[in-house]
Amino acid sequence: MARPSAFVAQLLESSPLRHAQFRVFYMGSVGAALGYTMQATVAAWLMATLTPSALMVALVQTASTAPSLLLGLFAGALADIVDRRKVILVTQILLLVATAFLGAATLAGWIGPVTLLALTFLIGAGFTVYMPAQQASINELVERVELPRAVALGAVAFNVARAVGPALAGAIAAWLGTGSALIASSLFFLLMIVAVRGWKRREIVLRGVPETLLSGVMSGLRYARHSPAMRSLILRNLSFCLSASALWALLPVIARDQLGMGAGGYGLLSGSFGIGAVVGALLIPGQLQKKTLNAVVSSGVLLWTVSTLLIAATDFTVMALIGACGSGMAWVSVLASLSAGAQSSAPAWVRARAVAMNLVAVQSSLALG
Repeated sequence: MARPSAFVAQLLESSPLRHAQFRVFYMGSVGAALGYTMQATVAAWLMATLTPSALMVALVQTASTAPSLLLGLFAGALADIVDRRKVILVTQILLLVATAFLGAATLAGWIGPVTLLALTFLIGAGFTVYMPAQQASINELVERVELPRAVALGAVAFNVARAVGPALAGAIAAWLGTGSALIASSLFFLLMIVAVRGWKRREIVLRGVPETLLSGVMSGLRYARHSPAMRSLILRNLSFCLSASALWALLPVIARDQLGMGAGGYGLLSGSFGIGAVVGALLIPGQLQKKTLNAVVSSGVLLWTVSTLLIAATDFTVMALIGACGSGMAWVSVLASLSAGAQSSAPAWVRARAVAMNLVAVQSSLALG
């Protein structure tokens, strides 16, 4: 019988995590995602304690996601023009300081609704600038043939953070208060700061005509316009997320009206979706080794269709939970595969902009849907 250490060594040998720098970077990515999801959760609850206005509570989500639509393309251009390591380092320091300040100001009783929205927007902007640089950097840390599996591992990190972060933030807020929970969430950004400081970049910087931020955005859009592969990936992202956004929007209504569940039941449905997302992300690396990207995406779309039809047709909680789990698996399978396709097909000079355009496509589709 193999020892656990031998099993772990064998697992690492067949995984992108066998690269030491990628392992450290990956743990930093988990930390940054945890810090961000925890802050977003606590901020929404904090707003609910500051004002009875449902509109103000809803605006917290808007303040958190709006920067991705407003700044996403500029963030991609910045990550292609400037050293990505520096972009990640500066944004993580900004996120740490802004989140810690929000926590300290909350403890001191200085925070009002408008201040909370402003700081939430600032934190959302920092994370928006960070994401293209972080995802495009994966290409520099693993072999090209390992990129789809490495991107899938990134999906695992984000979905684990999305499942664990709100629960952890809620537990800390209940135990120590919202201010302390915000300060605790800020500490997770330290993991990526440490990871990036020890990262020795191996990719040679490409020489060419220097670009400004605006010209970088325009050249990225021209690339997408003239690249059939990139156009196809963006259109598939838009069409899938636009239709999938209906489930995100209606899940609370389904829990309340169709299934007769309260807040706890809604949390159970969301948790089932998160579990499915993690399982799906864990399965993607093996799937991408056996199937083409198109086959994986098509399978994910089919699974999403069947799962959402199951949720729509049933009033049994167990069946709805199974449907939510299947939807989570499909969601990650499609988005992670399309993201891997964008990074694999894009040349180095426009890689971060390709990532950013995919992210903007996802966010705009969810907003419109």
